[in-house]
Amino acid sequence: MEKINFISRLKLVREKSGLTQKEIATKLNIPYTKYNHYETGRNQPDLETIIQISNFFGITCDYLLGHDTPESEEKNFSPAQERLIVKIKSADEEIIRELEQFLNFLESKKKG
Repeated sequence: MEKINFISRLKLVREKSGLTQKEIATKLNIPYTKYNHYETGRNQPDLETIIQISNFFGITCDYLLGHDTPESEEKNFSPAQERLIVKIKSADEEIIRELEQFLNFLESKKKG
């Protein structure tokens, strides 16, 4: 894996999410120092961790490794939409249900 692409892309997707390294490490259930070493290039994650990171951010492993464009850029999400997507991906089922109900309420209010 080419370190420069991986390091810069990992940092970019984290910054776009609006989360700190500590917050990402907590959400990925890995030690902060381990995650920090990924972003600084001191260590490289194993394949399972690369998959876990790409799933969390909603990007492909290929993008993370420097081989294609991010899905979010292809879909042209705004930074606010990207932050919401990251939060929704890490939310539990109860929060997801409540969000869906709230969105339905907002849509009906807008129509009404």
